[in-house]
Amino acid sequence: MSNANVNALGAYSEMASVAAHNIANMSTPSFTPSRVALESMLDPNGVRAIDNARLENATPPQEITAERARLESSTGAHPSDVDVAREMVNLTVAENGFAANAQAVRVQDDMTRQVIDMVT
Repeated sequence: MSNANVNALGAYSEMASVAAHNIANMSTPSFTPSRVALESMLDPNGVRAIDNARLENATPPQEITAERARLESSTGAHPSDVDVAREMVNLTVAENGFAANAQAVRVQDDMTRQVIDMVT
């Protein structure tokens, strides 16, 4: 198995996990979403997750809706800054990246099996 594909499987798995966590907490007041950045590595180790940190400067909504203003005035809490569209895109990217790397691992296994069958 390629170390690059195994690293990528872990990175995409972490990306999906963080996106799911953000979506699960989108109704939690004052929740700050997390993110995962992927880094392409120059050596043959492939892709890895480099940043699973809290977003310190989450992009605020462009307008304050009546519901948000009501929540802030009644509870003093700010609603979460989770962007569901962004999280769904992140889940799709993670799903496709994971599937592509899983297929690469399967192909490598099949090739190794064929070489072993040829030798024996």
